[in-house]
Amino acid sequence: DKFRSGRGAEKDQGGQSLSVVMRHPTLVALMIIAPFLAFGHGCAVSFLVLYLKEQILFPVELAGKCMTVSMIAAALGRVGWGVVSDRIFAGDRLKPVIIISLIGATSALGTALLSTGSAIWLVLLWSALLGLSLSGWNSLVMVLSAELGGIKLAASVVSVVITVVGLGFLIGPIVFGYVADHAG
Repeated sequence: DKFRSGRGAEKDQGGQSLSVVMRHPTLVALMIIAPFLAFGHGCAVSFLVLYLKEQILFPVELAGKCMTVSMIAAALGRVGWGVVSDRIFAGDRLKPVIIISLIGATSALGTALLSTGSAIWLVLLWSALLGLSLSGWNSLVMVLSAELGGIKLAASVVSVVITVVGLGFLIGPIVFGYVADHAG
């Protein structure tokens, strides 16, 4: 096995078939984690402003500014997580994806625990962390997918991962909206 899980993937996986590459433990882990990241992204983008306006009673302009902070953090995350994986983790892309997931879960929980009268700086912090994690993961996941596929299978592996991620984007906001509507 030419894969180097944890230290960057080989650029060419030789004659390995797609079915062999798809069973690689790093790719399996990625395909489990990535739909949840997409779920979180879809929910944050779909519901953050609405939640801040209706539940936290922020004026729509302030809720929109929180979304802006989230999107700026997302843009920084898409570049920054690549730098982190290269420089701090020596090309290991999975560890930063796991860190992103933990930050995303923490920021979603922190956002859910906000209440009317929460400090604006706290709401902005959670918004930034949501963006950095739940909206800033995409590039790292796509690069890892391509690296695991190698030169010959990169497009195929990325296509499969995008399909799996798409399920998170599709199902996540629907499930979240349903739960929010029925649970209050």
